[in-house]
Formats: sequence, structure tokens, C-alpha cells
Amino acid sequence: MKKYLLLILLTLSLLLVGCGTVELKKSTPSDGFLTNQLTVKEMKQDLKFYVEFVKENHAKFDHKLTEEEFDNEIKTIKSNLDNMSSDEFVFEIMKLQAKLGDGNSYTTLDSTRLVNRKYLPFEVKKFAEGYLITKIEKTHKDYLGYELKAIDNTKFEDVLAKLAEYSSGDTAEAKTYNALSLVNFYDILYNAKIVSSKYVQLTLSNGKEEVKVSVEVYNNKDYSKVEFAESGSKLFSEKKSDNYSYSLEDRTVYIQYNYCYNMKNKSMTEFALEVKEYLKINLHKNVVIDLRYNIGGAQETLFPLISVLKTFKNEGGNVYVLIGKGTKGVGIINAMYLYNNNIATLIGESTGGLTNFYGIRTSFTLPNSLLLITVPTKYQEYYKNQTPITLKPSNIVEQTYADYVEGLDSLVKFALK
Repeated sequence: MKKYLLLILLTLSLLLVGCGTVELKKSTPSDGFLTNQLTVKEMKQDLKFYVEFVKENHAKFDHKLTEEEFDNEIKTIKSNLDNMSSDEFVFEIMKLQAKLGDGNSYTTLDSTRLVNRKYLPFEVKKFAEGYLITKIEKTHKDYLGYELKAIDNTKFEDVLAKLAEYSSGDTAEAKTYNALSLVNFYDILYNAKIVSSKYVQLTLSNGKEEVKVSVEVYNNKDYSKVEFAESGSKLFSEKKSDNYSYSLEDRTVYIQYNYCYNMKNKSMTEFALEVKEYLKINLHKNVVIDLRYNIGGAQETLFPLISVLKTFKNEGGNVYVLIGKGTKGVGIINAMYLYNNNIATLIGESTGGLTNFYGIRTSFTLPNSLLLITVPTKYQEYYKNQTPITLKPSNIVEQTYADYVEGLDSLVKFALK
């Protein structure tokens, strides 16, 4: 279960703020909250730390909001604290972080409270055909592949627009892309006033008729026990946990490159040599580099592999790079380098990130709510004096549902046709 942009491991117990040391409030997950149950005084303290951290550490926190607009947002939150629950407070901070307007300003809920989170028993993915159900309780298996038209009384496009308010991203399209992972996160749906009870109605369509399907919310511990039906088998190109890996697909070496950092057990130099030997031993026509999940890192990490790819291209091979809404940061820079140097052909969709961007993250945990705040500390201007843009491939290709149920990756299929 992929849960979510919101979930990462919290490891700090003491954090430095300014000149003092702040002790974190003990987490008590059994209280039923997503974050610590807070007093108004504690929320005010967290708000103070939040403002200080963002203003002192973000490379340019007012690049989208003016400082006056940011301060007004803080004043509005502060004026409503008497009527806010702890969870409502952290969701307000989450939305304000998203308003900072870059993909590396985001928040993460207290990881010890996973047990208190609630989810709806379905998943939806974006396809060329629309936003379709790919996973649902077995009792509703007949609705796999149906288009999600509404949740309760909110049209799905409006659901995504509301969830985008909680989602960070360099562009509106990136925020919508990230919002898709929150669609069955009940707590955010409830905070956004999309749902209001433990029974939620989905409006689904098969293109000919609409049906209403009722689903019940599950606590996280029970969600893992739900019996699901899924559309077909998972694609070989589903996101992997490794920074980089490769496999053979029909005379093609498929390389998935997700993080621009060396792995401890295998450096990129070692990986590149491995791929080089593999290409030498076997007769391959194509190499596909999948950057659809690449969120950036250090640009030079890929250099050893680029050398191998350049030789392969010069010897008559084909190199394709897959990009999409999940491609950002240095992942974009690597794709542009391969394209601009006539090494690779770009396939997919426009990137979610920009050619110049805010990066190199630092984080701080608010001492009472235990909400983890992350901001970028540097503006990375790879293309000097140029307006940042998304990278668009010359070959626009989307995953189709028809290919998905057959276990075929539409972008790889296009590259190999």
C-alpha cells in the first residue's frame, strides 16, 4: 500500500531552533488524532516556530505569496485557533505550505499516528481514457475500470481541485498530479468538506450509464485487511524502491532511474559498467530510461551512465527517455541533457517540475503537533536568465487502460513499435 506523500519516517527527538533547544512533545497515538492533541497555547507556539523556520530557511518563501500575504495567512490561522481541533490546525499549515508554490515546500504528518488515519477502499489512476478505478473492495469488483465521476456530492474534477490545495508542486498540473494520491485519504476529504460520514458514495460511469456505489471508511489497521480486486497485473515499470535498476524487455534494456543519488550497495559507476557489459554480451536494439518517478538529486550522478548511452547510440542503438508529471528537479535536467545532445528521444507527458527550481531541502518538526515541515534552501538555476518551463516531449503518449489491464506500459510500447 503506497501511503502517500504524507508519510515518512520521523527520527528526531530534539531539534534546534534559533539559539535554543526545543524538546518535542511526547506522541500519544491512542488519542485518536492524526497529530498530538493540542492546546491553543501549543498551537500558537507551533505557529511561531513554523513562521520562523520558513522565513529563515526557505530560499525565497515569498516567490509566489508576498510576505504580506503570507503574514495575513498566519494571522487568519491564529485568529481561528480557539475553534480549531489539532487536526484542523495541521491541515491549515499543510495548505499554507502548498501555497508557497514549489514542489519542495511540503508537510508530513506524525508518522507514529498511522494507526489513526482513515482510508476509503478504492484507488484511482489517470489514464488516457480518464480517471478510472483500478482497485476496489472485492464486493465491488464489477466496477473496475469505471470512471470516477464524483465523491458524495462533489464532482471529481472539483475533488481534485480541493485536494490540490493540500498538495505541493511547481505547477498547477503537478499539484493536481500529487492530489491524486490523496483521493482515498478520508481525513483530508473530511477536512475539505468533501465527505461527512463513514459511508461515502462514489458515482461511477462505464461510458453508457452511471451507478452509485457506497463504500465504508476504514482505520489504517483495518485497511490492510481489506480484500481487494485489482485491474490486471502490475506493470513491470511500477515504481521500484531502488534509486536505479534495469531489466530486459524484448531486445530492450529498461532502466528505471528514480533518485539522482548513488546507492550504498552499488554506485552509479558500478551500475553503468554493469549495463555496459550487459549491452556488450547481448544484442539489444533499444535502451529505455524511465524518469517518470525521478524527483531529482545530484545532476552528476547520471554522468557514468550517460557515457555508456552515448556510445550505444553512436553504435546504432536507440535511446528513449520517459518523462511525466512525476519528473522534477535534476530528473528534468538529465532528460534535457540527453535530448539536447541527440542521445535520446523523449516520450510521455510534460513534466510536473520546472527547468529552474527550488531545491536542496531542509526540515524541522514542530514541537507540539510533531508536524514535519520541509522547505528548499536554494534556487537552482540551470538555465540562467530564462523563465522556468516544463519539459515537453515531442512524442506525447499517455498510459491507456486497455494496455494497463494487459500488463503493458503504453510508453514503452510506443518506444518499441
